[in-house]
Amino acid sequence: MPDWLPNDWPSFLWGLVVGATAFIVSGFLREAGKDLYLALKHRLFPLSPAPEPPKPPREPILVDMAFKPTLYAPGDCAWARRDTIYRKESDGYTYYLQPPSGAKVVRGTGQDESYLMVKPGAKAIQ
Repeated sequence: MPDWLPNDWPSFLWGLVVGATAFIVSGFLREAGKDLYLALKHRLFPLSPAPEPPKPPREPILVDMAFKPTLYAPGDCAWARRDTIYRKESDGYTYYLQPPSGAKVVRGTGQDESYLMVKPGAKAIQ
């Protein structure tokens, strides 16, 4: 048997078990420590604002095919099919967000789904 293999298999296996257990427990304690820190910080310093919970993503607003944007000039907006959205975003386009909810505007369904996007540098109509 080569010299680099362990000679005492039970001790080797116990070492693996203890190491794996320590790895798992340390991860658990790290996360518990973060929660404990936030709880103590809020308890000791009540004037500091509590972190806001993440807002759920807004569902897009479905509009009919004749929808006309009113926040920007008609030439500053363009409909982008779902498969071309990445290219539009990389070109600097942003989503048209319908007030007051701030949800994206979409028309069509399935393969014909298109999002209303705003050209880069477009100014909102006052």
